Amino acid sequence: MTSLPQISNSPSHWYRNLGREFSRAMVNNSELGSYIEPLVQHFKPYWSTNGHRAQVIELLDESPEVFSIILKPSPGWPGFHAGQFVEISVNQNGRRLSRCFSISSSPSTYEREGTIRLTVRIQEQGRVTPRLRQTLQAGDFIGLSMAKGEFILAAEPRPRLLIAGGSGITPFRSMLGQISQSAESHNTTLMYYSGQEGSHLFEQELKALSRANPHINVQLIATQEHGRFNAEHLADYCPGFASSDIYICGPTGMIQSAKRVCVESGASAEQIHFEYFGAAPIEHTAIEAAGFVAFNKSGQSVSSEGDQPKSILSLAEQSGLNPQSGCKMGLCGQCQCTKTSGVVYNTKTGLHSDTGRESIKLCISVPVGDVAVDL
Repeated sequence: MTSLPQISNSPSHWYRNLGREFSRAMVNNSELGSYIEPLVQHFKPYWSTNGHRAQVIELLDESPEVFSIILKPSPGWPGFHAGQFVEISVNQNGRRLSRCFSISSSPSTYEREGTIRLTVRIQEQGRVTPRLRQTLQAGDFIGLSMAKGEFILAAEPRPRLLIAGGSGITPFRSMLGQISQSAESHNTTLMYYSGQEGSHLFEQELKALSRANPHINVQLIATQEHGRFNAEHLADYCPGFASSDIYICGPTGMIQSAKRVCVESGASAEQIHFEYFGAAPIEHTAIEAAGFVAFNKSGQSVSSEGDQPKSILSLAEQSGLNPQSGCKMGLCGQCQCTKTSGVVYNTKTGLHSDTGRESIKLCISVPVGDVAVDL
């Protein structure tokens, strides 16, 4: 016998259901606020039923492939710590798209001017970044999340080594701006790697920052001439690294190599903090077995190969499914889904899940054996 759902007689529950039914009758959306949102935003552009909004103040070209967006968040936006990122959302052909970007300006700039700066590298094959540069204009409004992320400076000031590669300079620009505005005088060394001389983002600004702040040492290193990060560079540019907090941001391969070199040179794992600009790598040794992933709602299933592990999001897309997703880095939460059984490996935390029902992010979850997902 099928059990009937329990019915609440409370007035708030009754009004809420009435609103949802009214909204469903008008549009394909159960939230009445989402239906009226565009109309209200015509008169109150900062208003949103889901998070915050921001106005585009200016767009700046940093290089042929990189540009910055200056945003003024809505009143009440709670601010951020240097090193954190935000998720912005825009409408494209009637579809809402979201991406995450580090904030490249400092919290002190936000406190002083009420603006934040996002620095974006245009991905030639990307769906969002080329469109952002082509379509955004000063005066536009876009969706803005609260600041997120744990790649931030330790609360207690200590000597620091910052290792950046390519666009990985963006959170460090924010950190250095904050450090230069503070009263602390601990030594901070930036080792910033880019392909060739003259290709470092914010080069003149970083040099000026170093000249004005003797405790900030900026080293701009061209890999074509001097090679990639190695133990000799570490000893030459930051001989005090063994007593420093070490922060690394850049491409995946660069982060893995820099972590290994730092540890082999005497740093402890506890000293090292890092942030991937993209999906975290899947450690093959952590994946114990192949299996099957069953997608409960669609009735699809797919095999998971032990020697070529993939995320459940990739496996779903391989099966012809099109689950909602955003950053594919485990940050935005758009691909969050319920696992009903089985074990998954989290590529972001390096931990295995329990076997039972729980919420997971598809983009950073790799199946270990047989797994079932409500998708």
